[in-house]
Amino acid sequence: MYTVSDCFEGWSKSDLFELVDGMLRAIPKNDTLKYNSRVEKLNWDQIKFGEYTVNECKEKWKAIEKRLRGYRILEELLSDAKQWIEKPWTDFYRSGKKNRHPEMPKRPLTSYMLFYLDKKEKFAKKHPGLEMTSLSKLIAERYKHLSQAKKEKYNALAANMREEYKEKMQRFFQDHPIEATRLGKNNGGGSDKKGNVGTPGPVKPLSPFKLFVENKVKLHKSDPGFSLVEFTTECKNKWKTMGKKKKMPWIKWAHERETKYLEEVKLYKSENPNFEVPPFRSVLSKEEKTILERSMFVTPKERMQEIAKLWKSVPKVEKDMYTEEVKRVIVNLELLNYIIIRKISWEYQ
Repeated sequence: MYTVSDCFEGWSKSDLFELVDGMLRAIPKNDTLKYNSRVEKLNWDQIKFGEYTVNECKEKWKAIEKRLRGYRILEELLSDAKQWIEKPWTDFYRSGKKNRHPEMPKRPLTSYMLFYLDKKEKFAKKHPGLEMTSLSKLIAERYKHLSQAKKEKYNALAANMREEYKEKMQRFFQDHPIEATRLGKNNGGGSDKKGNVGTPGPVKPLSPFKLFVENKVKLHKSDPGFSLVEFTTECKNKWKTMGKKKKMPWIKWAHERETKYLEEVKLYKSENPNFEVPPFRSVLSKEEKTILERSMFVTPKERMQEIAKLWKSVPKVEKDMYTEEVKRVIVNLELLNYIIIRKISWEYQ
C-alpha cells in the first residue's frame, strides 16, 4: 500500500521543514523575482544541512515543487510546501475532493456497477463497434428489466461491500482523526445527516468549459512556471473566441456524462432509498444546447458513414437475408422494366 512515508522518499518530516525554512532564510528582502528564477539564484551552500549535499537538497526541492501550485514569488510557493509536508498526498492541481488520503478505503461498488462490470465484456463481444455510451445504455436497460431474483445476487454482494467499507472507514477515522473532521464537513466519505457512512452518490458531471480546462491543465501543469490561475484565465479567453465546431467535442462529452449521471442517480436511488437526490441543473448552457441540437442534423456523407458502421456490426445471417432481399428486388425491377419496354414498343407498332 502507498503510504505517507513513500511520499518523503527517505527524508523525515523535520528534514523537509529544515529544507524549506533554510530556503526561506536565503530569500532576500522585498523579493520580486519569479520563483523558478529565484531558486536558481539562492545560495544553496547556506541552505544545505546535516549530511545532505547541495545536489540532494536541490533534487528534493524539485520533487516537492512538482506537487505545488505555481506562484509569482518563491516565498508564496514555500508556504504551500509546508502544507504539502503535513499532507504529502495533496496535489494542488486537483480539487479538494480528489485529494484522498492514500490509506483511505475505496468506496464500494453499487449493485448496478457490479452487474455492469460482470456483463460489460460479454455485451461488448455481442455488439462489436458499439460506442461506450450506447453500450452503457444497453447494459443499464438490461439491468432495469432484470428480475428481482437475479438482482438479489448483486444486491447481496453490494450490501456486503458496504458493510466492509463502513468498518474500514471507522478504523480509518480512528487512525486519522484530522481526516474524519475534514471529510465530515462534506460528502466525500464521512457520515451524512442520517449517519450513513460513505454513501455520497454519483459524482456530478462537469460543464463543457470545465472539461476543456481540466484536459488542458493535465497537458501543461508540468510546464516551467505554470500558474493555474493565469492558465485558467487564458483558457477562459480562448473558450470565448472558440468556434462552434471546436467546442462541439466538449459539448458532446459533457452531454454524455450528464446523461450517464442522471441514469446512475435513478439506479442509486432505487438501491439506497434514504439517499436524497441533490438538485441538478443541466451542465449545458442555452447556447450549447442549441449547438448540440443543430449537430444532430447530419450531412448525407455523415449519414452514410454511420450506416457503414452499423452494417459492420450486423451478424452474417442477417447480412445474407438483406442480400437475398436486394437480389429479389433487382429481379422484380428488371422484370418491370422489361414489361414497360414491351408495352411501349407495342403502342408504336
